[in-house]
Amino acid sequence: MSETPPSHPTTIDEKLDRIVTHLDHMNRRDKLRMWGSLIHGIIGFIPTLILLGTVWYVYNNASNLLTTMASEAAKQAAVYSESSFTKQFQQYFQK
Repeated sequence: MSETPPSHPTTIDEKLDRIVTHLDHMNRRDKLRMWGSLIHGIIGFIPTLILLGTVWYVYNNASNLLTTMASEAAKQAAVYSESSFTKQFQQYFQK
């Protein structure tokens, strides 16, 4: 096996150039990581904004929402009771 070892810089200037090159690569990588974490943080903040908006809407319109839900529940209960319960009740007493 006659593999030749990689050539390493021998002078101080070559070594410093190699160090600067590695630092430049690390700097670029850190900038990418910084922008990536910023975007990730913004995307992670969106659900919190949606939650706060929903809580604010419910807080401001709670009485209207409760009134609407109660009236719809009463309508559905009236329809159900008229259609099935009274018919069953009448059938029970007709026997």
